[in-house]
Amino acid sequence: MVRQRTELPDRDTLAEETVLLFLSQTDTRSSHVRTGIAMQQTWLAAVDAGLVAAVQTQPLQLPEVRSRLAQGLGVEGYPQLLMRVGYAAGPVPQSPRRAVAEILHHGDG
Repeated sequence: MVRQRTELPDRDTLAEETVLLFLSQTDTRSSHVRTGIAMQQTWLAAVDAGLVAAVQTQPLQLPEVRSRLAQGLGVEGYPQLLMRVGYAAGPVPQSPRRAVAEILHHGDG
C-alpha cells in the first residue's frame, strides 16, 4: 500500500480540500472490510472526477482519539478513516507501481 518513499499530498498539493470521515456502526473485522470497500469506491470515483486523495488511519488507532473525534463532531459510530480529497494545485506525479516480479512468483515446476 503506502511505503516510506511514497509521497502523500500535502497542503501545497491539494486545493479546495474536503475531509471525509468514514464511520461504521460496529468495530468488527467485517465493518473494517466494508469501510475499506467504501473507501476504495470513493477514491476511484474521486480519481475519475479528476481529484486527488490521501487517506489517514493512524490517528484513529488510538481509542481516545476515535471517541473524542466522534464526540466533537456529534456523530455516532466508530471513526475508521479520514480521507482528504481535493483538486490538485499543480501536476501530480503518478503513483509508484511495484514490478510484477515483486508481486507474482512462479514456483519451480
